[in-house]
Amino acid sequence: MKKYQLTIDNLKPVTFCATNSQIKSRLHSAYIEFKNKHSLSHVLLYVYHPVQGWRQVVDVRGCYRIINNPLKLNYQDLFFAVIHTLAESDLLPTAQQRQKIIEKNRQAERNLNAEIKRHYFHLIKK
Repeated sequence: MKKYQLTIDNLKPVTFCATNSQIKSRLHSAYIEFKNKHSLSHVLLYVYHPVQGWRQVVDVRGCYRIINNPLKLNYQDLFFAVIHTLAESDLLPTAQQRQKIIEKNRQAERNLNAEIKRHYFHLIKK
């Protein structure tokens, strides 16, 4: 069972859980709930990744899934987009790995700056 969220423009999201067989009915009811709360006719779909957190559902072409009417959705394409988003999220570095990369880049920049300063500045002894 996956966790999903419907939201747009930093509004309070509507969260729901669904399996592949339940997603059609759950998405429709969550869409109606979101539309009643915020009076908007389009939403963005997010899926929860255990490591990366909430990720916006993107298909293979890199297009975001904007939902205007859940009854007209091609749910097979939606399943593939969710699977693609989760698989893509598995390849991304975790927060700790990102922090290590940032620290490594900072250290390399400090070392490069120190090396440049050593070559340009010479101490003159009297």
